[in-house]
Amino acid sequence: TSLSDPQLQKAAQALRENRPQLAESLLRRFLYANPNNAHALTLLAEAVMRFDRNDEAAGLLARSIEIAPDFTGARHNYVTVLLLLDKRQEAFAQIEALFKLEPNNPGHHGLKAMAHAWVGEHAAAVAEYEVVISYGPKHPGPWMAHAHVLRMLGRNDASVEAYRKAIAQFPRLGEPYWGLANLKTYRFSDTEIEAMRAQLASGDLA
Repeated sequence: TSLSDPQLQKAAQALRENRPQLAESLLRRFLYANPNNAHALTLLAEAVMRFDRNDEAAGLLARSIEIAPDFTGARHNYVTVLLLLDKRQEAFAQIEALFKLEPNNPGHHGLKAMAHAWVGEHAAAVAEYEVVISYGPKHPGPWMAHAHVLRMLGRNDASVEAYRKAIAQFPRLGEPYWGLANLKTYRFSDTEIEAMRAQLASGDLA
């Protein structure tokens, strides 16, 4: 299955534009004629999740995985829905299935870290985020999440180091500076203050 069909492309575009009602309508029409299209089922699950219909989304994703067991995107979304439904054991079983399909995918470690943090297992989350960071991800999410979870564990020195690493990787990102300030005990150096002022003065920040 793929998103090559124009109707699925329209539905995906509607979701990107935050028009889930239109997406749902398009997808139900498509699935009436193509009931076993795993991509359509997964997109429909995303649409109904926008309306907090998580039980329905879980059923759609389970069906998608049944049709296409190697469809990692569907399994990834299924983990999130299962956590929302407080089905922890089932969520972690899906994560293990993802690792069996793609043992070396750092994204699965990120998902597992998020799941551990979700259920309050912060030490396990830190260990998974450290694996993700060892791959040098090109977006700030894992770097920031790693620092946040360290802060929640009360490991303030390690949290400071993690926020500083995020700044080194993404010097134009304000969030790690906010994270440092939010520790309440951190004092910014003159160099850090000048770096923030320089970013503000640059005039081209979003």
